Amino acid sequence: MQEIDDDDYLPPRRFDPDPHQRRLFTLSLGQDELTATFVVSLDEMTAWHSKQWLSFDPSLMTEFHEEHKLEVDFIKGVARSGLSDAYITRLLSAGLEKPYCYDPRHTAFSFARYRWVGVPLPHWDPSVVVDEYVDDLARSESWEELKDLQQRISLALAAREPQSDATITLSQTTSPVYNRNSTQPE
Repeated sequence: MQEIDDDDYLPPRRFDPDPHQRRLFTLSLGQDELTATFVVSLDEMTAWHSKQWLSFDPSLMTEFHEEHKLEVDFIKGVARSGLSDAYITRLLSAGLEKPYCYDPRHTAFSFARYRWVGVPLPHWDPSVVVDEYVDDLARSESWEELKDLQQRISLALAAREPQSDATITLSQTTSPVYNRNSTQPE
């Protein structure tokens, strides 16, 4: 029998709801949106909660954040695996912390090692992530979140630009000022 080498063990990565990240990259969903997005019924989620697989009672919630979405998506995959409820309960207790906020795309169970393992994350291009996030906000018509993001970007850019009076050039002082609501100079 071949010995298993633990040098390549990658533990599963748990979602950490950093309040700054949550504010920037979180879209909350209502009950109907959550059930439609993950193709899961409220009855299923309530059953998972009664088995202590979900950390929250979905029937009492009106808004679901990133950690809830990850938990539902992760438990959905395990619950629909075809394994018995008793076996699923054993698997979930084999090294995972509650709540089960693990990304199912990057978490797998190794039956050879009888433990959960992390799947290496691909390299993400930040510009692609930001583009997708902005597109998601626009698609969901989250205008206030888009305005907040625009303001944060503007503040970050303004902090980087020199604000000294000595940097004003002659062309800046003699150019016409345009009103944002008009095409004519003031």
